[in-house]
Amino acid sequence: MIANKFDHIGIAVKSIEDTLETFGKLFQSNKVKIETNEALSLKIAIIYFEGIKLELIQPIDENEIVVNKYLNKRGEGIHHLAFLVESVQKSLDNAKSSRFELIEQVPRKGAQNKYVGFLNPKSTNGCLIEFCSHSK
Repeated sequence: MIANKFDHIGIAVKSIEDTLETFGKLFQSNKVKIETNEALSLKIAIIYFEGIKLELIQPIDENEIVVNKYLNKRGEGIHHLAFLVESVQKSLDNAKSSRFELIEQVPRKGAQNKYVGFLNPKSTNGCLIEFCSHSK
């Protein structure tokens, strides 16, 4: 099995603060963690719910390519589904051997001190899939 547990839903947003205000009116979550990933030029907010997390992703630099491109093309909304795996590298290798197209060949650092790797949505019915783990 490539993925063994659902981790979070990534949502591309223009403003984390505005989105947290909106979601605060709809949902009760007493735990939110906000971090900045300078290397990726992203501000990230994790909203914790029982059994699931929402990851709000906001570009902090107009030169950031991936999320800005998504926002310009599709607007705010669900960006990716993330699955917790034992090893991102093994999951990427398994996906590749099963003929899925990879965005990254090797894991990179992502939010929450996790390693991440993505599958190209062209090979997953239009859905961006992320593998994440605390180990490569």
